[in-house]
Formats: sequence, C-alpha cells, structure tokens
Amino acid sequence: MNDIAALGKYDFFTTVVWLDAIEMTNISDLTVHREEIKRALGNYCSHGISFELYNKISTLLPLAFHEYTHYIDCTSTLWGVNLLFLMDAAYTVLKKPYPGDEISFYKAKIFSDAIKQIKLPIYYTEIGSAEAEPRDWRYQLSIGNKFDSNGFVSDDPVVFVKFIDRQSKLLARSPISTLSILECSSTAQEIEQRITLIESINDENAKIVERSQYEKQLVNETYDKTLTEYSVCAHLLANLIQEPDISFAYSRAGILCRITLNFPDKLFDKLVSEKHLNTLGFDKDTESFSRSLHKGLKNRDLGVLYFLLCETIRSRKIDLNKASSEWVHELLKSIGTDLVEIKKISEEQILGHEFNITTIEQIYDAGITNFKKIDWLQRQINLNELILPPAYLGDMEYFKFFVNDIEHSVQKLNLEDLFNELHSYEKNVHKFVEACM
Repeated sequence: MNDIAALGKYDFFTTVVWLDAIEMTNISDLTVHREEIKRALGNYCSHGISFELYNKISTLLPLAFHEYTHYIDCTSTLWGVNLLFLMDAAYTVLKKPYPGDEISFYKAKIFSDAIKQIKLPIYYTEIGSAEAEPRDWRYQLSIGNKFDSNGFVSDDPVVFVKFIDRQSKLLARSPISTLSILECSSTAQEIEQRITLIESINDENAKIVERSQYEKQLVNETYDKTLTEYSVCAHLLANLIQEPDISFAYSRAGILCRITLNFPDKLFDKLVSEKHLNTLGFDKDTESFSRSLHKGLKNRDLGVLYFLLCETIRSRKIDLNKASSEWVHELLKSIGTDLVEIKKISEEQILGHEFNITTIEQIYDAGITNFKKIDWLQRQINLNELILPPAYLGDMEYFKFFVNDIEHSVQKLNLEDLFNELHSYEKNVHKFVEACM
C-alpha cells in the first residue's frame, strides 16, 4: 500500500493510469524477464526468480498492479461501467454543442458530482493527535449524514469507523467511501502480487528475510493513521471477525469489494424490501442506525453495502477460512441471493449501455471482455490475461506492462492522443460546473 498521490494514480476523467514513481530506465529488467516474471506470478515457474531480479521489480510491479486494479474496477465492473456511461453523456453534450443543447448540460454536472462523491471531501475524515502501537488500536462504528450542495444536512448516510487508543483518544475517523472500497480492492491485489513475488524467490534464506520485512511493512502501512481512509475496509472486516492477519483480511476484503462494485440496482432494491437489516440483531438503542443503513441501501450506497456484507459475516459467524466459493455462497445466501444471480443481473445492466464517443466505447468494449473473464472468487486477478492499455511513466513515456495475445484497440492506444482528447472534454466539464450557481 503506497501514497498513491506520489507514486501513481488513476485519472477518473481520462481513464489513464499514471505511474509517476517509475521511469523507462527502471523497467529494462521487467522487459528482459517479462515471460519469466509472468510464469512466476502465475505459479508456472518451477525454479522461481533470483533475489537480484526480485529486488529490481518488487516495488514497481506491485505498484503497477495497484493502479491497474483501479483501471479494472473503473472500467470492468458494474459501478465502473455506469461511471463510463456518465462520462460519455457528459462529454457528448459539451463536445460540439448547438444552440438549444443547453438543456442537456446538466449531464456534465451529474458526472462531475459522481466523481466528487467517489472520494468524500476531507471534511469527513478526521486525524486525531493520539499515537498508538498497532496492538493498542481500538475501533468504534458510527453513522452520520452528508451535507448537500447547499450546506444543509441531508438524509444521505455515511458509515464511519473511528480509531481510538486504549484511553479512547482519537487516532483517526474515516468514512467508508467508494474510494475506500477502490483502495481496498487495489491494495488487496498489490499485497497478493508482492507475496507471490516473495514466494517465487529461489533463495530460501532471502525469502525468509523478505517475508519478515514485508510483514513489518504491512503493519506499518496498515496502522498509519493518516492512511486509514484507504485501509478502513480491511480494518473493518478484520475487527468484526477478530482476524489479526493483515494479508488474510485484505484477501477476503478484496473479494467483498469486487462483489460490492458489481452489485446490481435490482438487488439493492431487494435488500431494502426484505429488510435484511432487521435480522442482524442490532440493539434497540441503535434503531436510528438501522434506519440510516436502510436509507443508504435505498441510495445504493456502496459503503453501506460493504458494511452490511461485513456485518452479515460477523452476525452469521461465517468462516472465512473456508474456500472462497463456500463462504461467499453462505454470505450471499444470507442476504437472499447468490453469485449466479448477481452476475446475471449485473451483466444485463452493463450490456444495456450505448456510447457516443468512440474512445470511451472502445474502453467499454474491453471492459465487458474483462468483466466476463475475471473470476470474482479468486483472491488474485491475473492481469496478464486482460485487455489493458499502456500507462504513463514519471518521465512522460508510456509503457505496456501487460502483454498478451489478445487483439484489441485498447492495447494499441496512443496514450497521448487518448489523454489529450478526453482531457479536452474534461476541461469543458469543469468550465460548465463553475458556471453552476
């Protein structure tokens, strides 16, 4: 898990992956040993990789997996495709407007607001003055309400996890936002890939040392109070099931994030109508808490859904040590659905979109293919099998990190042309939003 603002980022307005911490000079070993690394990551390499090669790729490759998972989640999930559709609608109405088109400009504001809601404003995150060792962290759950665009308290809920020390002094308070879910999903993949690389080292002594060092790194990053908005989803699951193993918590949380990002509208409505919350055994004193969660489900709030899934695991005592197929089946059965139904309805919803801008349509088309390929129950997504574009590096060169035999226009994109085109539409959106009083 990294400070992605400094090391890399995904641009929601252009779909471009930026890997600012990597330059072309850093990736020569990745290029030379590409097939060897691919086999090692896929567990097809019997002799492993050298410790020297591991040291050269152990930072840059997990970072690439982190940021490319953002790309996957934003183009190859139901939530991501819906965002692409809003992007297409916004950019289309402002691309070459004619007199009278102003009545459709609201679509640009809807898209801008959707981006803004991914990461809740900093107001909702609070960093306390207390400091504590990981073993001294405690947590409390609460729920509040967002402010609307006019500054009034709305009835839209937001779930918070408050982290405190043994004396109940504040470490941090973090919302379970859409960004939190995206970061948990990406960090889960980053951890899986890093662990796989470590286990591929062909020097046993070096492997033991690296395991130990990485475990310490994970603890330090997960218990960094300034990054809890990114780790809150893993913290929540780990605390509810009392699981001390960070990589275990992230691996299961990553699967929950995948389900959350693909949860269709029809099943949100079903959860509301069947009042699943009433079966979770909240205390009478938390009746208002339940009402707020119910409202969150009506709003199709991803943070509320993620909390509900975690709470169901705790309430039903679902054993996450079982195979993914077993515990996911048990979880979804508890809320009145199954993976087959979720996939069927989400695919129907995804395929219902039509696009006007060719570039976005190409990204959508690749996203559909990736959506169908990804195994939701696997902790580790094999990005080498998916359709992925090149990424910008810190020296403004761009590079194809994942190469396969699939023929698709997205893999051949001229990244400079893509960025310039979509960024020009983005500027039009910002210009219009500034005019909204």
